[in-house]
Amino acid sequence: MELSLEAPLQTASGFADLGSWVATALAIAVLVFVLTGTFLERSRQVSASGSTMLFLGLTILPVFMMLFGAFASIEQAKSVEFCHSCHTAMHPYVADMLDRDSTTLAAIHANERFIPRDPCYRCHANYGVWGEADAKIRGFAHLYHWLLGSPTALGLQQIETYEPYSNTTCLECHAGGTGFLESGKGVHVTIASNLLEVDEDTGEPLTSCLVCHGPAHPELAELQVEVVEDEVEG
Repeated sequence: MELSLEAPLQTASGFADLGSWVATALAIAVLVFVLTGTFLERSRQVSASGSTMLFLGLTILPVFMMLFGAFASIEQAKSVEFCHSCHTAMHPYVADMLDRDSTTLAAIHANERFIPRDPCYRCHANYGVWGEADAKIRGFAHLYHWLLGSPTALGLQQIETYEPYSNTTCLECHAGGTGFLESGKGVHVTIASNLLEVDEDTGEPLTSCLVCHGPAHPELAELQVEVVEDEVEG
């Protein structure tokens, strides 16, 4: 399935593209320095320069190349295309998100461009440094389950979040906005404490945003019914 998330006229490159270009340039520089340094060393005419170039090409430049390469890989891993390429179970959810007729939160946020880039990552990774680190660690766990062919990875079992979805992820973008404050005659302000506080026993928000604004995604059972209906019609 071909993904189409970017606006037609949007040409700005992201950090992943920048990191890739820099890493590629450094890789070329490493090759040039090593080859040139080796040639100068063997010619014994400018051995000091050759040694310096070899040192830079074999030690300093590769470190920066790996850092920028890792940075580009991490940024690329935030994209919907990256997640969609690995997780078989995510295919129907991504299809729903790109469906302009769908009324799920994922589809509304993606199609209305409420989240310009990486909508899956923005909603499923907590904000802040530790939130991103936690998302990456869990990404390795997802890869492990995918390689083992677990029921959730194959789309045979309903995917569940590790913990109750936090309202703070929604509020990070919506809180303070005019539409948010005025919606429902100020209902969000009225129930603000319920949105921010969580149940001590379950960790769930006292009032989840999804109660009024869900569902975020269709349930697996709904997706399976749609597949069967499509096969029957076909």
